[in-house]
Amino acid sequence: MAIPEKYRDIVSRSSKWAAGIGVPGALFPPLDIAAMTIVWTKMTRDIAKRANHPINWFLAAKLIYSITAGSLLYIGGSETY
Repeated sequence: MAIPEKYRDIVSRSSKWAAGIGVPGALFPPLDIAAMTIVWTKMTRDIAKRANHPINWFLAAKLIYSITAGSLLYIGGSETY
C-alpha cells in the first residue's frame, strides 16, 4: 500500500530513526524495544495530528503497551536474549 504524500515526510523521518536504532538495538534487545516503542508512538501521533485526529492519552498508552508486550513475547518465545 502506498503512503499518502502528506505523510511521507513523517514516515521517512521515522524510518531513518528506526534504522539508526537498529544497530545498537541488535546488540541489546531491550534498548531496541524501548526505542522502537518511542519511534512508533511518535510516528502514529504525528500522523494522527496531521490528519486532524488527535490521539488521547488512553489510546497512546494502549499503543505503547501493545508494542512492548508483543516485543517481549517475541523475545521470550524465540529465546534470543
